[in-house]
Amino acid sequence: MAIGPPDRTSLLNSVRSLCTDIPPDVLQDFFARMDQEYFRRFEPPAIAEHVRLTAQLTPEHLCEIAFAEQPDKRFEITIVAYDYFSEFATICGLLSAFGLNIEEGHIYTFAEKTAPQSARAGWTGYGPRVRAKGSPGLSRKKIVDVFRVLPVPGVDLGRAQQKQLSETLHSVIRLLDSGQFEEARFAVNRRLVEQLGQRRGSFSGLLHPVQITFD
Repeated sequence: MAIGPPDRTSLLNSVRSLCTDIPPDVLQDFFARMDQEYFRRFEPPAIAEHVRLTAQLTPEHLCEIAFAEQPDKRFEITIVAYDYFSEFATICGLLSAFGLNIEEGHIYTFAEKTAPQSARAGWTGYGPRVRAKGSPGLSRKKIVDVFRVLPVPGVDLGRAQQKQLSETLHSVIRLLDSGQFEEARFAVNRRLVEQLGQRRGSFSGLLHPVQITFD
């Protein structure tokens, strides 16, 4: 993790060299609107991967998810999407519904876009000139959420489960995009009930009396 404010120009050059196929307006928008704290936490390879995920977002493709298995049976799950009301709670509920304990999370949201970019917008020496139209959905607020999760005992997060989680995430994000917030919450709750039902036997004998006192 970097200490102190990073040199934004140097960092940009490092990230740009790792994703030369990404449209310049996407990379510029990412650096211009992302929280400063984000650049203190992540190194260029991770930032480049997040930029790549962001570049895949369009008004028809609302989110992306990436999985990275860790040596200790944990997973790092990165979710990039457009920003919606109640989205964070929906994502956390969905991860829990798939039997994943969230041990750590880093949540970042783009700032509002202050002004449209002109045809001459862009940084000096920043490759091809950015066109006025820009990439689809570029001006919308986006999120980059990075979670460290541990599957509960008996839960496998293999390729099939990752595919199912990805499909379910896309489904509920589409509901949020259309303003169907109650429907999105119901879909997550239903999945959570199914998960608990499949694992109800695991809870027998695990609960003990707890005494709570107030000073």
